[in-house]
Amino acid sequence: SSGINAEWPLRPGVQIDEWKEKPWLSISPRKVRSGLDTLLNQCKAMPARLRTYSSYDYVTKVLKNFIKVNPTIVSLKSEALKERHWKAMMKELGVVWVMSDLTLGSVWAVDLLKNELIVNDIITTAQGEMALEEFLKQVREKWNSYELELINYQNKCRLIRGWDELFDGVREHINSVSAMKLSPYYKVFEEDALAWEDKLNRINSLFDVWIDVQRRWVYLDGIFSGSADIPHLLPVETSRFASISTEFMGLMKKVVKSPLIVNVITINGVQRSLERLADLLQKIQKALGEYLERERAGFPRFYFVGDEDLLDIIGNSKNVQKIQKHFRKMFAGVATITLSEDDSTILGVASRE
Repeated sequence: SSGINAEWPLRPGVQIDEWKEKPWLSISPRKVRSGLDTLLNQCKAMPARLRTYSSYDYVTKVLKNFIKVNPTIVSLKSEALKERHWKAMMKELGVVWVMSDLTLGSVWAVDLLKNELIVNDIITTAQGEMALEEFLKQVREKWNSYELELINYQNKCRLIRGWDELFDGVREHINSVSAMKLSPYYKVFEEDALAWEDKLNRINSLFDVWIDVQRRWVYLDGIFSGSADIPHLLPVETSRFASISTEFMGLMKKVVKSPLIVNVITINGVQRSLERLADLLQKIQKALGEYLERERAGFPRFYFVGDEDLLDIIGNSKNVQKIQKHFRKMFAGVATITLSEDDSTILGVASRE
C-alpha cells in the first residue's frame, strides 16, 4: 500500500493501513463497516481524472472485499468463541495468532472469503455450544442457590413445603439435561452434564421418599398425640413411633440449620435413613390398620366411620358426650343420645327432627 500512496497521494490507502493496525480485541465491526463505507464513498466522489489510476481500482477492490467479509468479522467477535474455538480455527487456517497482539489486518490477511466455510463451521459450533453452556449455567445457578421452604408444624418442628415447585423444577431440568445428549455440541459438556444429571436424580429420588415420610409422620403424629388412650391400646406402635419422631425431628433440625438443597443431599446417609423411616412408618400404619380391622370385625357398624373417627371413638370410649358426633354416621336417623346424669345409662335416642 505504500506504493499506492506514492503514486496516488490520497487518504483512502493510508486509512486502510490505519485500520489494519487496529488491535483485534478492541475493534467494533460496526465502526469498521461504517469506516469502510465512508472510504468507498470518498473514492467514488473523486474527480474522473483520478479514477483512471490503477491504484484507484486496487483500493476500491480492497475496500469492497473488506466490506464483503465484514459479516464474518461480526461473527468472529461473538462472545461464543472461546479459546478452544480460536485454536481449532488457527489450526485449520494454518496461522499462529496471539490474541493479545492480533490486529484486524492479520485477520483480513487470511482471505476470509476463500476460508468462509472453515470459519463459519467453527462459529456455528461455538454458537451451538454456547446455548448448551448457558443452559447448564442456569441449572447450576438455580440448584446451587435453591433453599427448601419450611413451615412451622405445631411448634414441634419445621416441615418442608412447596413440593410442587421443587418436583416440577427438578423433573423439568432432568429432562432437559438428558435431551442435551442429542445435541451435536454435547461432547464438550458431557462431564458437567452427567454430573448435574446425577445430582438432579439424587434430589428427585431423595425428596420422593421425603414427601412420603413427612405425610405419614404428620398423619400418625395426629393419631398418637391426639388421644391419651392410644398408648395403652397400641403400646408397641406408640414407642416405635416415638423413636421415629425423634429421628425425623432431628433430621428436620439439620435442614433448618442449612436449608440449601445441595447441602441437604449431602447429609450423611440421608437417603438410607429416610427409606428406613418410610418402611417403619408403613409398618406402624399397617399395624394400626389391622387393629382397627379387628375392632370393626367385632362391631360392623364401625365400618361406617373412617380410621381417624374410629380411633377417636375407641380413645374416648368412656366419654360418651365426646363421641356423640359419630353416632349419626353409624346409626341412620340417630342424632344424639340422652344419658343419665352420671353418663352411665342411655335413657333415650333423639333424631335430628
